[in-house]
Amino acid sequence: MVKQIKKNENEEDFADLKESNKKVVIKKIVNIALWVILFILIAFCVTDFILVKTDNKPVFCAFNKVKEFEDGKVSSCYGLGYKVINYNRESMSGLVFSPVWKKVK
Repeated sequence: MVKQIKKNENEEDFADLKESNKKVVIKKIVNIALWVILFILIAFCVTDFILVKTDNKPVFCAFNKVKEFEDGKVSSCYGLGYKVINYNRESMSGLVFSPVWKKVK
């Protein structure tokens, strides 16, 4: 009887240990996946930033908008967390790279 109780306790302890190991493995996998996603997002942002600073068009645009004015046009490119605005007007010209939440002229 005593051996049966000890055997059941050992099986329960082993089951708890096995369950906690599964949780640790799942946490590690989720952690690695989040770091990989973050690294990819940073790579997209840095790539487009370098392209904009060298007067090239950004590669990773989610969508584009173009506004026509009497003296030219303004084209906007929205990426993942950033926007690139290209001013081609008589009153102003140039490229602006900024976060999505920042208001630009």
